[in-house]
Amino acid sequence: MSDQEIAKLSEGLVPQNTAKMNSWALKNFHDWMKNRNQCNPTDPVPDDILQCVDPVVLNNQLSKFVVETRKSTGEHYPPATLHQLLCGILRHMRSNNPAAPNFLDKKDSRFKHLHGTLDSYFHRLHSEGHGRQTKHAETISSEEEDRLWREGVIDVDTPTGLQNA
Repeated sequence: MSDQEIAKLSEGLVPQNTAKMNSWALKNFHDWMKNRNQCNPTDPVPDDILQCVDPVVLNNQLSKFVVETRKSTGEHYPPATLHQLLCGILRHMRSNNPAAPNFLDKKDSRFKHLHGTLDSYFHRLHSEGHGRQTKHAETISSEEEDRLWREGVIDVDTPTGLQNA
């Protein structure tokens, strides 16, 4: 095997959904960076920010990203989505530089500023109702449940019946 083939094998397999998520996170980040640099020419985001290993710079820029990025409609992203964006950015950084710091590691005190920003901002988003939509199954009455048992839709003797139960 050639060195290139071995290098490709050593990268490992990236699942298709993970690759899509990483691509989406990077596009979102680059769109935010472009917009921020246009609106704030005196305080631009460095072009090489995703190669940066300086915790001070990463804390500052990623904190800004989290609180400023929005959906294309202008709405806030829910906290879980913001976390997924950061995960995609981290995966990208680590794929290009395995020594890149894990800014999501809460045990790494160098990123205390970022974690504090995330905690406060996520709390604010939750209190404003972002990301709090829970989906509940419809409740059924006792009579409806009895009918389902009688008709065999729910039972403990078959896999489907047990799954329905």
